[in-house]
Amino acid sequence: MPEDRKEQVALFRYSVISEAVSDRLSHPERGLVVRALATKPWVTPEGDERFISRTTIDRWVGAYRRTAFPASSPNHAPTRATDAPTPSSWPRR
Repeated sequence: MPEDRKEQVALFRYSVISEAVSDRLSHPERGLVVRALATKPWVTPEGDERFISRTTIDRWVGAYRRTAFPASSPNHAPTRATDAPTPSSWPRR
């Protein structure tokens, strides 16, 4: 998927979940917001009008809360980077 397309999809997904990602919302309040968002039709980057399910919105919110903006982009595979030395780099005795 081209980078500009990925960005369009990520921005669309954020536009859907933006009301639900506030740290000020309690769990029950977030649930009410997500339910309300799932009842609205959304215009996708392709121009189609679609309803987004609660399950999908919950998944997008969870991904956003774990890793912020990049997680909302399609085909995002979280990576685990570390500066800790690996066994292969340890000095031999």
